[in-house]
Amino acid sequence: MKRFVVIMTFLVILLSLSSCRDEIPGENAAYYTEAINSLLWCRGNSSDGTQKYAPEIGIVETDTYGRVLFSYKEGFSADNNDLSNLNIYAFLIMQATDDEFVYYYEDVNFVCLNYTDYREDVCSRQIDELKTDNDWGREFNSKKCIKKTKSTKPIRENYDGIVKDYIDLKKKEAGVDLRVCFSGQDNYGRILISMSEFGRNPCQGKLIVCIIQPDDSVICSDDYNLTFNYFEYYDDLQVLKNEANWNNEFIAA
Repeated sequence: MKRFVVIMTFLVILLSLSSCRDEIPGENAAYYTEAINSLLWCRGNSSDGTQKYAPEIGIVETDTYGRVLFSYKEGFSADNNDLSNLNIYAFLIMQATDDEFVYYYEDVNFVCLNYTDYREDVCSRQIDELKTDNDWGREFNSKKCIKKTKSTKPIRENYDGIVKDYIDLKKKEAGVDLRVCFSGQDNYGRILISMSEFGRNPCQGKLIVCIIQPDDSVICSDDYNLTFNYFEYYDDLQVLKNEANWNNEFIAA
């Protein structure tokens, strides 16, 4: 009996430790929420193939008005110090946060880096530009911000019916397995989805970006001859969002 109790206690501890590996600390909720609603092909966790892990979030710098420059790392390796195995390494700026929301400038609030051809001088210049675009060192301007309810969970991957059929069709057309990531949502029911070729180095394959409208119609990058780059996609994303009338009231055709 005593041996049984010891074994059960050990299993409980083991399960407890493994179950919390991918949990986001509450103090990182604002940064996590901004990242998963800003970055394409972002899953919201890291993985070593068998176990999910929380992404690495680090505070880099703050300004005198409370803005925070932070880093977000996500990949297929549990060792976040091995940059060669990172899929996403980004810097973002949060404008403000409160008990419920995080506030930031949409679409210009991040830079996503490619470590295949990483250069320190290029990274420094990108961060300087990021600060300029986000009014670093200036008074807080709520009118330029969007706000998102803080969360420690990935955007829910809940799709069925027409949307599922569409994703299955894109996978069939691609001829390879596509990893589907829910990459953002607006205030009127639209969902931003990115599909990347699955593998150890997915950033080498095609990136398909779609916006699902509230009526299940789809605005897809393929239909507008948009070739999304994995790391610099601001212009193409703006084209797609304009076509979908992103963050404006949806009016059915």
